[in-house]
Amino acid sequence: MSTNVMTTAVLGIALAVTAVPAHGEPERLLACEKPDVDVGEIGVRQQNHTFTLRNPSKQTVQITATEKACGCVKREFSTYRLAPGETSELTLDFPIRTKPGAVGDFLERLEIYVNNEHDAPALVVSVSGRLVPVAYRLRDGIYIEAPQTAGKEFTGRIELFLNKVRGVKIESIETLGDLPIDARIVKREDALTAGEERVVLEVKGTLQTGIEIPATASVVLKLNNDDMPEMGIPVTLYKKRGHEIRFSPQQVAFGVLSADAKVKKTIVVELPKSANYSVENAEPSGEGVKVTIKENPKTAHLVLLRCELDASSVVGAVEQELLVRIAVPGGPSEVYKLPISGFVKPAEKKQASKE
Repeated sequence: MSTNVMTTAVLGIALAVTAVPAHGEPERLLACEKPDVDVGEIGVRQQNHTFTLRNPSKQTVQITATEKACGCVKREFSTYRLAPGETSELTLDFPIRTKPGAVGDFLERLEIYVNNEHDAPALVVSVSGRLVPVAYRLRDGIYIEAPQTAGKEFTGRIELFLNKVRGVKIESIETLGDLPIDARIVKREDALTAGEERVVLEVKGTLQTGIEIPATASVVLKLNNDDMPEMGIPVTLYKKRGHEIRFSPQQVAFGVLSADAKVKKTIVVELPKSANYSVENAEPSGEGVKVTIKENPKTAHLVLLRCELDASSVVGAVEQELLVRIAVPGGPSEVYKLPISGFVKPAEKKQASKE
């Protein structure tokens, strides 16, 4: 074989491997219409976004590796092998790593490599934005058991969390509604979540003659915050039923978990057999916990609440409530609150590595 023939053969092989078209520029093997996404200002610490990737080349592309700056970023492709013109959905899921309660910019990038070529990524996608935490967090309104006779006092407590970093304060407290009540702050302290202040309000009143139970009122808080100048908290006075509803156990305790754990706990709700009670719904007061209601027609008075915690969506202490609404025959629904607790250990910091 002559030198010219050999040179031509080697050149032909090189062109086939690098997919260089006639004009001399490398052919793109992976494309995305919007590879860089700015979500703007958000108030939640967990983010996810889906990108649509496309193979614009004339050859089949295999996604073989990705590289990310943090191990806490989760990524999922709908398919790793793309024929010419085919697409793949890429979903990025990650916590925003700023100081709890603080305002801060964030940026997460993912480099994508194809066909075992790791010298340079075929595509880089990113999600950026600015975390602006909410002014306050409130677990829910409160329910207070009504006294048996008029002239007797009733009392309850409201718990909320104010953003200390943004300097949120309560300027005044008002009460509205047909139920006469008073409300005042009885405790202020640093919350377990950094950057927040825990505030406890005491609600008091006297049952007056002629008040029909259930009765409702609102505690209205005026805040020094332009985004959320005031908040209304419902207060319900209810009458205790003769039938007892039991929960076993009376709390959802997940314990200490690693950052990638998924743990399930079951609560058994025992309803009165002699009446047509039912569980309307069961919802957690925060994120990361999923609740499923399981019923059996043969044992209708026993209802199972399956509670699952996805630790990848929570960091630190888990302090929530499971709100269980029970349909009561001949009367208003009743809401029961079971504490949800746990602690998710932070993910171990890892150096950037190719996957």
